Amino acid sequence: MIMRSSWFQKPIYKSLDLITMLVVISGAILICFTPAGWYILLPVVLFWIVFSALASYNISSGVYVSAVCSMPVKEKVVCLTFDDGPCETTEVLLELLKSHKAKATFFMTGSKALEMEPIVKIINQSGHEIGNHSYHHKSWFPLMTVKKIKREIGNTQEVIQKFTGKSPVYFRPPFGVTNPLIAKALKSFDLITIGWSIRSMDTTKRKPEIIIKKILNQIRPGDIVLLHDTSEHIRFILEQVLVYCSQKNYRPVTISELIKSKND
Repeated sequence: MIMRSSWFQKPIYKSLDLITMLVVISGAILICFTPAGWYILLPVVLFWIVFSALASYNISSGVYVSAVCSMPVKEKVVCLTFDDGPCETTEVLLELLKSHKAKATFFMTGSKALEMEPIVKIINQSGHEIGNHSYHHKSWFPLMTVKKIKREIGNTQEVIQKFTGKSPVYFRPPFGVTNPLIAKALKSFDLITIGWSIRSMDTTKRKPEIIIKKILNQIRPGDIVLLHDTSEHIRFILEQVLVYCSQKNYRPVTISELIKSKND
C-alpha cells in the first residue's frame, strides 16, 4: 500500500523523541559548564514543538500513524468520503450518489450511528463503505488517555458491527489529528488509518461555489476527498462534484475499491 505526499513511509516519532531527548540532555549538561549550552537547547526545543504540532495536524505526515491519503492509480477513480455523520442530510446524499451510480465511504461517529440505525443499514445495503470516526468526536479526543481513546474506537466498532454485521476496517481520527497516544491506542485494533489528499473545507463559512472550485481544480486519479454530512451546503457541493465526475469520466469509489485499483 503506497501513500502519496507523506513525509515518512513509517512512523518515526519514537526515534525522534529519543534523538530529541539525547540532544536536550546534552544541552542541559553543556549549560552546567557554559552559557553557550542555551544556544543548543533552545533551538532544539523550539524545533521539536513546531515539528510535533505540524506532524500532529497533518495526517499525511506519517510521523505518528501511517495513513492512506491517496493512491497511485492509472484508472480515473476518486474516493468521496463523508465525516461526522450520519445525520438527517445523509439520506439525501445517498439519493444523489445513487442517481449518479457512485459509491462513497462514510466515517461515522458511534453515538450518531446508534441514534440513526436505519440510515446506517441503508448505507451498508447500498454498497457504500462505513469507517470508524470515534464514538463522540470530542474536541479533546487527541488529549484523551490511551484507555479512553481505545474505548472510543472500540465502542464504535461494536455499534457498526451490530447494525451491519461487519466491523469497519478503516479509521479516520477526529480532525485528522494524530499523536503518540492515538498511535498506541490503534495498536489494539486491526484498522487502516485513512486521511485525504483534498480537504474541501466544506464546514467553513466559505461560499459553496468557492469550495466546489477548490475541489474540482485539485481532483486527480486516486484522490481521497474530505467532505462532511453535516456541512450546510453539502447537497449542492456533492451534486456539482458528481456532475463533474460524470463529465470527466471519473468514477467515485469506496476506499476498498480505491486500494484494489492500485493493487490491480
